[in-house]
Amino acid sequence: MSITLEQVKQSEEITSYIRKADESLSALGFTEHSFAHVGLVSAQASAILKTLGYDDRTCELAAIAGWLHDIGNVINRIDHAQSGAVMAFRILDKMGAAPEETATIITAIGNHDEKTAFPVNPVAAALILADKMDVRANRVRPKARAAFDIHDRVNYSVKKHEVTLTDKEICLTLAIDTEVCAVIEYFEIFMDRMLLCRRGGEAGAAFRARDQRPADGVKKFPAAGTFPSADPSKRNAPNRSKRRTKNMETLEKLRNGIEQLPKWLLLVLVIFLDGLVGGLYRAAGKTTAAKVIGWIMAAAYVLSILSFVELPAALANVSRIVTVVCMIADIITVITSGKITFFAD
Repeated sequence: MSITLEQVKQSEEITSYIRKADESLSALGFTEHSFAHVGLVSAQASAILKTLGYDDRTCELAAIAGWLHDIGNVINRIDHAQSGAVMAFRILDKMGAAPEETATIITAIGNHDEKTAFPVNPVAAALILADKMDVRANRVRPKARAAFDIHDRVNYSVKKHEVTLTDKEICLTLAIDTEVCAVIEYFEIFMDRMLLCRRGGEAGAAFRARDQRPADGVKKFPAAGTFPSADPSKRNAPNRSKRRTKNMETLEKLRNGIEQLPKWLLLVLVIFLDGLVGGLYRAAGKTTAAKVIGWIMAAAYVLSILSFVELPAALANVSRIVTVVCMIADIITVITSGKITFFAD
C-alpha cells in the first residue's frame, strides 16, 4: 500500500529514533539534526521535485525520505546514511509500504551523505540538495562562543538564508557575518557539499530529460542508461557533462589548495612557476576572461618546456606578453595581499 508523510510523522517509533539520534549528535558536538532539520529537508525536497514538474506521489516520496534521512545517526555518525537506509527499510516494510516505493526511499537515504553520496534517482537528487542547503544560525547548539568549532562558526554566521526554486534553477542565497566566520572557512566546509549539490542539480536535469511527456499525458521512460535523443552523438552527453564536472572539481580543489598556501611559498611558486600555478588558478576562476587567460598561461608554460614545438610568431608573442604581465602582477599582489588577484575571478 502507499504510506503517507503524515503516517510517517505520526509514527512513535520514527519520532523516537529522530529524537535519540539528535541527542547522540548533541553529545558529539554536532549541529542540530532534530525535527527542525528533517522537517525543512522534507519540505524542501518535495518542493524541488514539484517545481520540476514531478507527480505528487514522487514528491511525497521525497518528503518521506527527507523526514527519515538522518535516523541512522542513532547508531553512529559514521556511515549513518547506510545504517539509516537499513533502518528505514525495516520501518517501511513493517508499515506495509510498496516495495518499489520503499526501494526509492532507502536508495535516496543511502546516497545522501557527501562522503558516499550520488544522485542515483530524482528523489536522491532532491534529498541531497535539500539537506546540504540547510544552513542556519539556530542549528548551532547553545554554548560559549569560544567553544565554537568551524561548523558552528559557519552556521552561526548566517544572517540570511533564502532558497529560490524555478524550473531552470535552484538558487541558495546566503549572507554571512565575516566577523564570526571568515569566507575561506565557509568554503573549507561547504566546497565538497556545493559540488555535490551541483551534481544533484545536473542529475535532476538528466532525469527530467528522460521523462518524456507525450500529448496524452502518459509518462514513458526509455530503457535504463538511454536518453530520448535520436542523434547517437548526443547520447554520451551525460558522460561528457560528468567528465567536465569532474575536471572542474579538480581545478577548484587545486585553486582552494593554492589559496591555503603560506604567503612565502606562494611567492616562490609565482616567481618560478607562475605560468603553471597562476594559469591553473585562473582556469578555475568564475569569469570567462580569467579562464581564457589561465589556459593561455598554462599552455604557454607547457609549450615553453617542449622546446621542439615552434609556435607561430604572433601566438608566441601573445603568450609571452600575457605570461610576463600576469607574473609581474602576481608577484605584486602576493606580496601586498598574500594571494593571486589579477584577472583571477
